[in-house]
Amino acid sequence: MNQLPFERPIYELEEQLKKIEQEPNPTPNTKDAIRNMRLEITRMKREIFENLDAWDTVKVARHAERPQTLDYLELVFDEFVELHGDKAIGDDRAILTGLAKLDGQKVMFVGQQKGRTLKERTECYYGCAHPEGYRKALSKMKMAEKFGIPIICLIDTP
Repeated sequence: MNQLPFERPIYELEEQLKKIEQEPNPTPNTKDAIRNMRLEITRMKREIFENLDAWDTVKVARHAERPQTLDYLELVFDEFVELHGDKAIGDDRAILTGLAKLDGQKVMFVGQQKGRTLKERTECYYGCAHPEGYRKALSKMKMAEKFGIPIICLIDTP
């Protein structure tokens, strides 16, 4: 797991909590300890993240494990069908477009994708869209307008 230095106390407390939760026969004291540890973790997170300096905030925004567009797409939407190309030059992988369902409602999804690995980042141009990416997004938005489909955009700019 990729931890930032100021996150260590939180991770240590969460590891202790996992050990306590895995005990086979919890007693009332154990249940109280679990509840108190959860409250302490919540308090500690709030205190740490409310008091970050500017550079630590940048580190959090650039954290390797923070969710990206594809993560939100998989967690929030159903039946995603990617739509490729701008009908002129090609397909810009930095812009992800497609049809999906959100709570049963069809939506047009447009998102910026940066990639996680070096290969993915190179293919996605590190999230920097080219003109064909903007044309692709615009054509899919016009398609959504034509069919009366709501548009959901996710922009990843730390």
